[in-house]
Amino acid sequence: DLAGSNFAIALDVETANKKFGIAQWIENKNTMPLFNKTVTLSFYAKRTGTTIGKLRAGIISWNGTADTPTSDFVSAWEAADTNPTLAANLAYENTPADLTLSTSWQKFTATCVIDTASIDNIGVFIWTDDTAMDVGDFVYITQVQLNEGSVALPFQPRHYVEELALCQRY
Repeated sequence: DLAGSNFAIALDVETANKKFGIAQWIENKNTMPLFNKTVTLSFYAKRTGTTIGKLRAGIISWNGTADTPTSDFVSAWEAADTNPTLAANLAYENTPADLTLSTSWQKFTATCVIDTASIDNIGVFIWTDDTAMDVGDFVYITQVQLNEGSVALPFQPRHYVEELALCQRY
């Protein structure tokens, strides 16, 4: 129901009082041109229910082997209202802060300079830092993008045929 989006990911609270999130890595060939540049993450989010009050969003870097970042990137989720401790070879490029959710779509942004030495991949990590959530509450996230520059550019959805062609190389 957000203009320009037919789909959103729905993150469902399946276990009460636990943190959760979602991440996406960017290939090395698309990461390297962003080194020492300002980038902006933007996305829309909303919630159902009343127990999920906020999100946090991190732009993270991997300095291991290119295009082989770990899928288990959280070393420790830590206490409520804190950022997770990341696994080895990972670092936050920005300082994640509280993003207050409502039941209506809201646009959120985070801007930083990608400056971690020996960077191989960049990732986007969006999570809840609450630990008092009810089973059956949802967070919806859509139109996620990371672009170069200090301004969040308008979302540019790809045509289905273009997206399919890009996926078929795998």
